Amino acid sequence: MRNVSSIVKLGLLHSIIIIGFQGCVSSTQNNNSPEKKAFLNMLMKRMSNVPNMKRIEKKSTPQIETINEGQLAQKIKAYSKYSNGVKFEKRKDGFTINGKDVYLDPEGKIVNYGYNWEDGSFFYLIELSSSTYKIKFNRVGSNKPSLDIGFVEKGQNNYSIETVSGKKFNGQGLILTSTGFIVTREGSAFIYNVGEETKTFATPKGWHIAYFQNGDVASTHFLLLERDTEKDIKTNPLTSFWNATKELGNALGINKKEDYKLVNLENPSKGYLINITLGDKEINTYSQCKRQNSFYQSCSQMDTRSSLYEENGLKNFSHYYWSITWFKGKNSIFSISKESTNRKIYIRDLNTGKTVEVASRITGFPEFNAIQDKDGLVKIYVSGGFLPGVGNKNAEQFLKENSDISVKSVEEKK
Repeated sequence: MRNVSSIVKLGLLHSIIIIGFQGCVSSTQNNNSPEKKAFLNMLMKRMSNVPNMKRIEKKSTPQIETINEGQLAQKIKAYSKYSNGVKFEKRKDGFTINGKDVYLDPEGKIVNYGYNWEDGSFFYLIELSSSTYKIKFNRVGSNKPSLDIGFVEKGQNNYSIETVSGKKFNGQGLILTSTGFIVTREGSAFIYNVGEETKTFATPKGWHIAYFQNGDVASTHFLLLERDTEKDIKTNPLTSFWNATKELGNALGINKKEDYKLVNLENPSKGYLINITLGDKEINTYSQCKRQNSFYQSCSQMDTRSSLYEENGLKNFSHYYWSITWFKGKNSIFSISKESTNRKIYIRDLNTGKTVEVASRITGFPEFNAIQDKDGLVKIYVSGGFLPGVGNKNAEQFLKENSDISVKSVEEKK
């Protein structure tokens, strides 16, 4: 209290001195005299050195041009479509284009993105400060500067997004796609595509939207869900024991533990169970995140993609993100997944449910990667090069030429 009282008294004293000084000098010299300026500067310096006294600074909000949704859609149409196809490759700090050019933005670091190989469109997120971000659009081959789409503010437990067309969203997660973005909440999502009405999506009971999506949701219409288990474990010790038993059985190849599922946005009751387990998924795989509830991790930084990579920039293959990916190919929409505790690799047609086993190895495939070329063909790689048994064949070709081992399509029981 003494410190507060002293500060208040000192502030009043300085105010009185300033007023008195102004009165004295007004009759003899100009109010903007060098002497007055020097005196005021001295007082301000002394005030700034008073203990516990903080200078109040007004936060500057990035200025974005405001237009309506129709105008925004027309601006995007003005970016000529790339007709040759594009090979995008993910990086810790953004992405590369056609295997050589690293895409950078002078305004800020790229921390998230979504792209389409067919026409070269991509939406991306740049970091302006620790709590402010901007969503932008561009297209490969265009000579135009990137187009502002929206502004993002990161709160303690949520993201607030406002587009240049005035649309506002609030949620706990943000997914970038090749046509816009998706704002997620515990059991729902808001899908924003430029020039269209906002769509909503509700997850089936017992599932929530996975934080990371290793496929373009916009072009494939498929979204990865994660099973709700943390809530059950907290409230039911028998469930905890049963989960641990299934984890062990899955590791030994005795049973399955399908904790992930790909679902179609237009028909969420149907989906494809993926035999990938949550396992000992730790909160520290995220960048400065803390568990808030069974669905959501509160992150102080939005650059959570850093958890997908090691410190040396190599991919963190232990993360579920690298175990399941899906594509819009030349003739079909399909997924490639590393399942059964890394021992088996499958290709799955997401339209028909046809599933083929690509490879199986007792010791597993710790490093697995699928890359889509600019012609839309997807090649599968493991440690040392091409996957044995697949060789130069692309995933769609392999899927077509091999027999269906089982249909993984499932329907929620009502």
